[in-house]
Amino acid sequence: MANETLSASTPARKHDRPLFLNTWFWVFVVCISAAVTASLDGITVQPAVTGALSYAAPQAEAALLSAEQNSTPALSLLDDAVSAEQKSGALTLTGTIQNHSTRDYSYAQVNFNLYDANGNQIGTASDCTNNLKPSTNWNFNATAFDSQSRAASYELADIICW
Repeated sequence: MANETLSASTPARKHDRPLFLNTWFWVFVVCISAAVTASLDGITVQPAVTGALSYAAPQAEAALLSAEQNSTPALSLLDDAVSAEQKSGALTLTGTIQNHSTRDYSYAQVNFNLYDANGNQIGTASDCTNNLKPSTNWNFNATAFDSQSRAASYELADIICW
């Protein structure tokens, strides 16, 4: 019996198990996920343009997109105006965004939040473009369909670009 060999029924040692089968691994993953989620809470964008759907162009502040406060905005609404049109089951918000910078943007997007008569958000309308050149204008048409097209008011959520 001095020359016994290990049989197939010998239990595996704990450190031979794959990493994802260890309970501590999953506890670690959940903790990291919770920490990342908590760090993202509270990120908000302040709207700059609001309006009611009265088919008149509402006046509003320019939408700023800049990393520094009190600097020239990279992109803004030209003439601070957006017009709304409801037609054939669709709501279209139109306006012009100007690139004030000397930089080409490979992508730009404008987003509007849509609200019902009670002030509840019912959806969004957005439009995007590619290759926005410096010192040029972009005529956007942000469209919403179906139940979102019956919005009573809207506000500019953000203008993003890269």
